[in-house]
Amino acid sequence: RYCLFVTDGISFQWVAPFHGAVHPRGPCPSPSCHFVVTPSWEDEGMGITAVRELGEQLHALVGAFDAQCCDGELAKQYVEAFARLERLAGAGKTLALAQVDRTRAWAHGDSAARSTADWLAGRTGPSLGDAVRETNTARNLEGLGATEEALRDGELSGPQASAIADAAAQVPDAEESLLELSRKGSLEELRRRARQEKAAADDDRRRSQRQHSL
Repeated sequence: RYCLFVTDGISFQWVAPFHGAVHPRGPCPSPSCHFVVTPSWEDEGMGITAVRELGEQLHALVGAFDAQCCDGELAKQYVEAFARLERLAGAGKTLALAQVDRTRAWAHGDSAARSTADWLAGRTGPSLGDAVRETNTARNLEGLGATEEALRDGELSGPQASAIADAAAQVPDAEESLLELSRKGSLEELRRRARQEKAAADDDRRRSQRQHSL
């Protein structure tokens, strides 16, 4: 059974109960010590069961969370820790959405959806415009290994991933510089640079087309 283990009040890890004398980092400090595990995604249903159980554990944690018991500094750490969980959950959602789109699973069964984005809006609640952007991000990730890795590591928010993937899908050489900017600059700076990269690529294409037409 998977559970959410909280260390030092702010660090969240996906773990399973471990009982025994040998701990991965040394002697087991208590009968209920924990070690980090990774579910076997190849086992039928194993991955989704683990994700759902993690969701239930997080549900319980948030339900019992009393921010007023924290001082301001600890509250800031909680904000950052929960934000990372949000980014990681968004990454998993984006990766799964890409497969829903590839397989056209959104059209299966009694679904009345007309597209992947339409299905996403109906099932998870964003506006259709936001669902279109999320779907485009999922599609554009293909071939962008560095961006996907940063997404899986919880380094990118949804809007950051969208800006990078949208531009890098058209201008692959811009991927690394955009990722670097995402670590140092604001979201608006990232979006502005992404627009500039796309505009420059469009200018180059138009210039090339004019030269070939001469």
